[in-house]
Amino acid sequence: MKAKVTQEAVEKLEIRKKIYDVTDESFHGFTVRVHPTGNKVFLIRYQLANGARGRYTLGKFGVVTVAQAKHQAKKILAMAAMGEDPKAKPPSNSFTLKQFIENEYSTWSEAHHQWSKDHIQKLYRFKEFINLPLNEINAQIVEKWRSTCLKNNLAPATVNRNTASLRSVISKAVEWGILETHPLSKFKQLRVDRSPNVRYLTEEEEKRLREALDTRELRLRKNRENGNQWRAEREYDLYPDLNVVPYVDYLKPLVLLSINTGARRGELFRMQWEDVDFDRKSIALVMRGKRKSYTRHIPLNNEAYETLLGWRKMRPLTDKMIFPSKNGTKFDNIQTSWENIRKEAKVNNFRWHDMRHHFASRLVMNGVPLNTVRELLGHTNVEMTLRYAHLAPEQKERAVATLDRI
Repeated sequence: MKAKVTQEAVEKLEIRKKIYDVTDESFHGFTVRVHPTGNKVFLIRYQLANGARGRYTLGKFGVVTVAQAKHQAKKILAMAAMGEDPKAKPPSNSFTLKQFIENEYSTWSEAHHQWSKDHIQKLYRFKEFINLPLNEINAQIVEKWRSTCLKNNLAPATVNRNTASLRSVISKAVEWGILETHPLSKFKQLRVDRSPNVRYLTEEEEKRLREALDTRELRLRKNRENGNQWRAEREYDLYPDLNVVPYVDYLKPLVLLSINTGARRGELFRMQWEDVDFDRKSIALVMRGKRKSYTRHIPLNNEAYETLLGWRKMRPLTDKMIFPSKNGTKFDNIQTSWENIRKEAKVNNFRWHDMRHHFASRLVMNGVPLNTVRELLGHTNVEMTLRYAHLAPEQKERAVATLDRI
């Protein structure tokens, strides 16, 4: 559609479900592109002396004004008239990767990604080229960055995940017309071991972890008891008595649920009381996405059931979240308390996520079929679950034994 593109007119442009363009009726080629996210981006269409046509992104409305965008558009048209392709030699104020993330991509990501905050944080790891214009980022530059990561002993799987985050950002730049082609379209991921060593707790490690949790609970109860005695002597109001509740805080319930359900840390943080079915002894792990939701149901063993039951009894009935933060929103960090208890238990080289591996490993070693383990873990394909196959060698032995002749 064509219209007079002014500051006031751009402010009033409606947001639709699909991207649409508005071209200035008095400035040929000058366009404002309106995204469903609410972002409005200025573009200029140009033609080179050889007849080739192009399109150049001038900036986001709100970051640049209509007047500034038109001024820059005139520079682009002047370059094109002189036979210079603006994309081959971009002006100094073209979109950098950082600018694109902050001005364009982050808004879209927040609206569509469940884990947008973590995703955006990963993008700032590309320090070597985050301030480069988008159209200067190519496979050679990314390969150099990747080689540095491997040289610094970053795991190939981690490098692949970071690369995938970068590719997704650039894909959006292509989809939105900011880039003509994807510079990493042929960039291949590193080969990784699909059956790596799985870190899970030995019997002795699990015993030490449980003992450390119990010791912590006793210590905090004793500290509260001593504190209240001190306050009573001075006739101060007392804090709640921790000796009459099942748990002193969130840490022990979270650990017990993790090793008994295989739930991811984020899934536990997002759990709501409506997701727990005490009658059927099951929980629904719900991915409440911006565009879609996905749920998997996990039966509760006795320990997980008793843990949730005890935690429910000591929480206010008004709580919506099972593990709310102090302001009642989703809990989002447990790293400090987890590291302290892990060190106290002398469990080395063990991440919170490894409790999920511990859950799966115990199932496999107890003869549970891999496909059932896959369903409980919420893996989209069995390939991800195959990393645990080596923990049940007796299944392979039984399979080969069927070839024996009687």
